[in-house]
Amino acid sequence: MGAFLLIVEPHRLREGGRLERGLDIFRQMGFAAPRYIDQGACGLWLFPKLGQTEISYLDCGNGDFVCTTGTLFSRGRRGTVVLREIYDGFGGGTGVAPSVRGVFHLILRKQGILYLVNDAAGLLSVYFNADRRVFSSSWLAVCCLADHLTLSTQSAYEYVFNGSVLGNCTLVREVELLALNSHVEFGSGAPRLIIRSPVIPRPPRGSREELLEESLRLLRGYFRELVAAFPAGFNCALSGGYDSRLILGLLLEQGAAPNLFVYGRDTDDDVVVAKTIAAGEGLGLLTLDRSTRDRCGPDAFPEQVRRNFYGSDGGSYGGLLNWDSESSEVRRRTADGRACLNGGGGEVFRNFFYLPNRRFTMRQLLWSFYGQFEPRWTTAEFDEDSHFTALESKLAETLGDSNPNLERHVIEWLYPHFRCRSWVAKEMQFGNRAGTQLNPFLDDRISQWAGSLSIDLKNLGRFEAELIRRVNPRLAAYLSAYGHSFTADPPWPYRAAYQLGQWRSPRLRRVMFRLRARTRRGRHQFHGYGAPAYIHSLFGDQPCGMSRLFRLERVGSDAQWHRIWALEYLCRELSLD
Repeated sequence: MGAFLLIVEPHRLREGGRLERGLDIFRQMGFAAPRYIDQGACGLWLFPKLGQTEISYLDCGNGDFVCTTGTLFSRGRRGTVVLREIYDGFGGGTGVAPSVRGVFHLILRKQGILYLVNDAAGLLSVYFNADRRVFSSSWLAVCCLADHLTLSTQSAYEYVFNGSVLGNCTLVREVELLALNSHVEFGSGAPRLIIRSPVIPRPPRGSREELLEESLRLLRGYFRELVAAFPAGFNCALSGGYDSRLILGLLLEQGAAPNLFVYGRDTDDDVVVAKTIAAGEGLGLLTLDRSTRDRCGPDAFPEQVRRNFYGSDGGSYGGLLNWDSESSEVRRRTADGRACLNGGGGEVFRNFFYLPNRRFTMRQLLWSFYGQFEPRWTTAEFDEDSHFTALESKLAETLGDSNPNLERHVIEWLYPHFRCRSWVAKEMQFGNRAGTQLNPFLDDRISQWAGSLSIDLKNLGRFEAELIRRVNPRLAAYLSAYGHSFTADPPWPYRAAYQLGQWRSPRLRRVMFRLRARTRRGRHQFHGYGAPAYIHSLFGDQPCGMSRLFRLERVGSDAQWHRIWALEYLCRELSLD
């Protein structure tokens, strides 16, 4: 199933056409007509995946049922047999059995209570409004069913600086995300939001050899189930790094040779490495070079952006000012029942934050990774200390603990559960509307284990390189985009640069972006879809509302420029206050 909309007392929204406007969002996204299920006080609309007509639904008798959106599998199986097992084993607050894997929303009625449950990693977002009467897989749908909407200044800055909104907030104050480790119960009274405290495992004991073997056991178990569940095969990204190579090795070990693809020009390191590996292993490789694609002109651009707006459910990491070819690529990758695999999150086996093995405060962690902004590009609306204080509150909410001092293993836990959750949610939503897209390393069992491993094991990519060597020594022997293979320790220049990066203090990392920005001379010139002609085709000569938050004449980042104009478009489309 591709999407859902659940409304408490839907008759309240029928007047004035508001309900129809909400349902129209799904039509604009390309979904076929939904199946409507009347649950008395609740109405439930279930949409098939794009290009399909069937939904993932099982009638369990006596008015009970279970249905899912996204992708789930259990012990190498999919379909109604898994839905039946979920229903039989479901115990309300105990959630879904650990054997159920994937990215999904689960909607289940059992013994007179309707439940809405997210996957364990929270990678497929559930949005709901302030009075908890509208829940959906679509942010835009919930927005269109709200009485009024207000842009969150904090969220706007987070989106422009980082490409996503962190924690359980969204770009508007009136719409939130369902938290990690939570579910909703719809019974006789008002909906009940149940949030469980997270479990953050401590570093396991054991020798390096024992930890490697346990990691391989978990990875091989996942891929064994995955290959059995998707006999049609896989499309898989391949770059010059660790993660996609480990995925490829694990697939080949299970006898599944995937179709490969890589992004970039022929001379890019990722493309050179991917072509070498594909040729050496006799695998097909599709190279996608965005620089050679036809560009639409300014006259056709407004229609293009409108499609992007609905296709991305209101916006993505890159904004809206781009070509929509990616939507057709995603649908191609998941055609004929194939699953698309992505290595995102694989840094859980490495030192993603490049921080040494010691305790840090929340503020130091945020300085280290979330300081990618230049305050001079903002207006008086922005206060740096308040910005970081708000982010600290989001970290505390995710952890269920306001202690500002973070042990190193807790920081590792935050990588998949705080950073990746906000980073990959849109991509997961997009990929699973049409078919199946999965990030194996963000499987909850794998990420919980890998996140608990000592950072001393992960430094310099040594632990993940050893995993690759043990899975497929031949794959490990190919050069990487780092300039060395994964068969031996990295050379000393790489080790020296890595060590220097770790020694860079959080306070220095906080200002690196702005220092680079201040060394540039003259006003930044924006080209491509960010050029003045394209901006004018969308907004004409009307003043930019985002000038309340940003000094547009000072902005010197293409990525942030695109996101600013994505916000401008969104504010106008949704009439945000």
